[in-house]
Amino acid sequence: REFRGKIHGRLAEEDLRYMVIGNLETNRTEALMPLQHQDYGNLGAIVLDLGDFEVGEESRIQKAMTYFGQHAGQLVGASKALQKEEMKARFDTHTGLMNKGYFLETVMPKIVQHAQDHPKEPISLLMFDLNRFKGVNDRYGHPHGDSVLREVGAIVNENIYRTTDLASIYQRKGGSQKPKGDDTELIRYGGEEFVLVLFGTDSKGAQVVAERIYGAIQDHHFSTEKATDKGTETYYPYDPSHVTTSIGIATFPGKVIHAGSLLDRADDTLYQAKAIQRRKEEALENGGQAAYEALPLPIRSI
Repeated sequence: REFRGKIHGRLAEEDLRYMVIGNLETNRTEALMPLQHQDYGNLGAIVLDLGDFEVGEESRIQKAMTYFGQHAGQLVGASKALQKEEMKARFDTHTGLMNKGYFLETVMPKIVQHAQDHPKEPISLLMFDLNRFKGVNDRYGHPHGDSVLREVGAIVNENIYRTTDLASIYQRKGGSQKPKGDDTELIRYGGEEFVLVLFGTDSKGAQVVAERIYGAIQDHHFSTEKATDKGTETYYPYDPSHVTTSIGIATFPGKVIHAGSLLDRADDTLYQAKAIQRRKEEALENGGQAAYEALPLPIRSI
């Protein structure tokens, strides 16, 4: 009874909008109907039990199925569009990391609530940035800087191993004004700053994660395809394929009494780490690579 004797292979597009399937044993009839959307195409199918089906009703059933399929497709399409908007609201399309709004509205309250519910369970927060990143943008161009950020996001995602690890982006309003000197959520903090929240991880465990991320960024060869050298007027001590990071760590409980202050305390330790990095850069300039590597890693913890 499929297509009432029409020859397969000679069906017009109009005929393919629906299919009626009869069951000889039960005398029941079902309709298999694509869910159609003008932008997304066929989104799937719905099977309807039509009960006792009379041949004379075929035209009416076809119209009903076509109407229902198209409108159901619109609803599914609207749902897909809503999902895309929700993804945009939650994720930064540039880096693929979770964005500032989601971090502030969802992640930070989770951190505080988790600390209240489990006051003895440690939470560590890593804050790190890319050293001299303004020099990257000014000397080699913002397209190269954007490429570096995308690669850093991928590097960090590759180095947080648990399935519950989440990557996010946080951009601090106005940027940094300070003087130069394990469930996880990763956030970009400022133009080149990131945050990693480690639930159930003490300071020693956070140190391990920090060193792993530091080494991965240090050893990575960044793409220079979009780099355009604008000259040496802008100081950047490395070549465009090389980027370094400084990392600050804060852990609750301990010296951090309130989980809500983890962000600020990690920010403080980050600037201590950046002071170490400045000394390393001076050593690199004056004593070469050996002098640079002789100084400790720019990772500080509280």
